[in-house]
Amino acid sequence: MKVSDMSVFVTIILIGLSLFTALLLESRMQGHYIWELLLVVIAIVLTFGILFGLWIDESWAYPLGIILFAVLLANVVWLYTSTDAFLVSAFGVLVNVGGLVICLATMQRQSLAELETYEISKRKKK
Repeated sequence: MKVSDMSVFVTIILIGLSLFTALLLESRMQGHYIWELLLVVIAIVLTFGILFGLWIDESWAYPLGIILFAVLLANVVWLYTSTDAFLVSAFGVLVNVGGLVICLATMQRQSLAELETYEISKRKKK
């Protein structure tokens, strides 16, 4: 198993755990739970897009994963202020930060070997 396959597997697991944490915290809310449920449904739709991008090995999947994990991290912090459930919120923060780190570490950067260079200082022979 390659490292990229393992990071795809871990990313999928972390997205699922993050959405599960959001649902657990949403169940403890006193009000505004409709907005939270709408946010979870939008996150699930984005998750399917990320899963498709990871499946076909597209370069945009990990940056979209970073955006999703950042939004879900902000959501967990907001849910903590609404519910005061420390243990579940701490788990959610840990999962989302782990997802951010995994996505940032596996983003493909263009290596210097792939860059095309030109020699412009060569003098022409007369």
